[in-house]
Amino acid sequence: KRKEGRIEGKRKNKRKKERKKENTEGRKEIKKERRNKKERRKKKERKKERKKERKKERKKETCRKIERRKEKKM
Repeated sequence: KRKEGRIEGKRKNKRKKERKKENTEGRKEIKKERRNKKERRKKKERKKERKKERKKERKKETCRKIERRKEKKM
């Protein structure tokens, strides 16, 4: 009887360990996904910022061109 109980306990522990391992792997995956989402969001934000900066630069450049033309005409 004792032996049977011991074997059952071992099996139980094994199953427990396996479940724990699966859970931790799942959590790791979820963390990775979250991190990736965050990084993607940051990347998008940076891209938007760069786009805005370029737009401002173009606007400034066109203003300068117009000013030069006016100066040449005078």
